Amino acid sequence: MSLQPIGPRLVVQYKKIEQKKGALILPTEEAPQFATVIQIGENNLDLLEGDLVALNRHAGVAFKIEGEVYLVVDEKDVIAIMETHNET
Repeated sequence: MSLQPIGPRLVVQYKKIEQKKGALILPTEEAPQFATVIQIGENNLDLLEGDLVALNRHAGVAFKIEGEVYLVVDEKDVIAIMETHNET
């Protein structure tokens, strides 16, 4: 089974990123959620599969497929592109 987003939606998978301040590791609960783009729906011009993005807190609907958790989120819930996957 796979998820294919419809319209301006994305399938993403959370990526845990530790935020450090000096020698302290800050909890990520207050920070934006980071995720890797797995699949892109229609009409999406700005994102590529493999991009690392920051999401609004509590964005999307979670699905568990074959032991992995994925989210389907609206494109508007992406607040920043952290790292772009370059296709060569």
